[in-house]
Amino acid sequence: MKIIVATEEDFKEVQNLFYLLFKKEVVYQPTLDISLPYKNSKQGVGYIKKALKNPKYITLLAIMDKKIVGFLIGEFEGDIKFRINITRVTLNDLFVMQNYRNKGIGSALVRRFQEWAKSKEANDIGVFAFKGNERGIDFYKNSGFKDYGITLEKLI
Repeated sequence: MKIIVATEEDFKEVQNLFYLLFKKEVVYQPTLDISLPYKNSKQGVGYIKKALKNPKYITLLAIMDKKIVGFLIGEFEGDIKFRINITRVTLNDLFVMQNYRNKGIGSALVRRFQEWAKSKEANDIGVFAFKGNERGIDFYKNSGFKDYGITLEKLI
């Protein structure tokens, strides 16, 4: 297995993995727009392009069996308001293809992201997971993440 930093040339692969992530996550949040990775919008195509070329972001690819099997997009947030001495990076997106799960790929992506975070002098990594995604939450907890808060939502 190899973890590499993606470039703009990897756009289509990242876009397709981003779509597969949304397709998986819509089970936990039915209001997700699974077509978003293909939409020419700030949150869709624009987000992927920004994640590939803005130095505030890092996009990592996991390669196994000579193919891209997972990705991670992270972002440098900087100092967190209302907290003392917390400089945060956020793990925005993480996905490993079904047949490659439980092989250490997600952990390798997170470790490489943590190295990048340290190089940015961050001392905190934040991540969001949907409540029903118990496997994802367990993965993050096993990777050293702790419960910090709870987000409540009400559709009106």
